[in-house]
Amino acid sequence: VARFDDQKKAASSAQLLPKLVKNSLFLGYSTEKLQPILKKKDIDKLSKSLNIKPDQFITKYVDKDEAGESRLNQLPCPFLKENKCTQYGSRPADCASYPHLHKKDFVFRLIGIVNNYSICPIVFNVYEALKSKFKSEFIHFLDGFGEFDYD
Repeated sequence: VARFDDQKKAASSAQLLPKLVKNSLFLGYSTEKLQPILKKKDIDKLSKSLNIKPDQFITKYVDKDEAGESRLNQLPCPFLKENKCTQYGSRPADCASYPHLHKKDFVFRLIGIVNNYSICPIVFNVYEALKSKFKSEFIHFLDGFGEFDYD
């Protein structure tokens, strides 16, 4: 059985991702559906930009999620106007790195990628390109497990 996760394929994927992200149009629509994680540094930057104290920012804009992490408490984001971020220079690190395709261990974060597939054009394009690029190798890999309908 062929190994799907060999180093050549991983390197090829890593080279493909930046090209797809660079050539994709990012739409504000995807940010309407997200609630970024806010670290203390993010809250401090946003508070300063809005000219309010961090505790005022927390009271007005922050809730804790099930994991106890701070997130914006509104959807869409209160700083999104006409599909543009009004706090772009002070945006949270989670927003700045979205859709997180450049982060390490891409293949171990596929659930997050799949969750963003339907709302982010960049993720959609990257996922579809990877499917096209690796479909034949993946089918060959699956052949070792018996019959499947691949289409």
